[in-house]
Amino acid sequence: MRGVKAKAGSPLDVVLMIMMAVACVLLIGQDTVWLSVDVVSRWLFGKTWSGLFELTEYSLLWITFLGAGWVTRNRRHVRMDLLVSRLNPRPQKVVAAIARWATALVFGAMTVLSAWLVIHDWATGTRFTSAMQPVKWPVELVMPVGFGIMFAYECLELHRERPSPRPGQDT
Repeated sequence: MRGVKAKAGSPLDVVLMIMMAVACVLLIGQDTVWLSVDVVSRWLFGKTWSGLFELTEYSLLWITFLGAGWVTRNRRHVRMDLLVSRLNPRPQKVVAAIARWATALVFGAMTVLSAWLVIHDWATGTRFTSAMQPVKWPVELVMPVGFGIMFAYECLELHRERPSPRPGQDT
């Protein structure tokens, strides 16, 4: 039982993962239903809803950013370690630490920048220049949320991987 609890993480972590999984499943289910209805409608009546493709694109953006948090948490992202794997263990750890810090900094910067974009588009009422012309900020809102989740998980990993103090050393 301890292994399952340790793998699951904190209660907040579990709730966050469940919320992201449910949101992604609902969005995928919604897209499946919408696209199926559209195909049947086109086949039976020769009519299609022009805004459906646009809505599907927006939901794919949400699925991507919500799923990215899970990918970051479980370290399932693509890593280029062809050269690093040839190094000795100590340099491998140094390169991994530099990569994790750089990743955390990029995620943090993207969280701030995408939040600024959402606030700007909300304040100005900016709309997409597409068939439906929806307001941009609700579609973009997932970007600072997704980057923020990825930033939080990278920081958590940096905290977990920090070197432990030597005996007799102040913390």
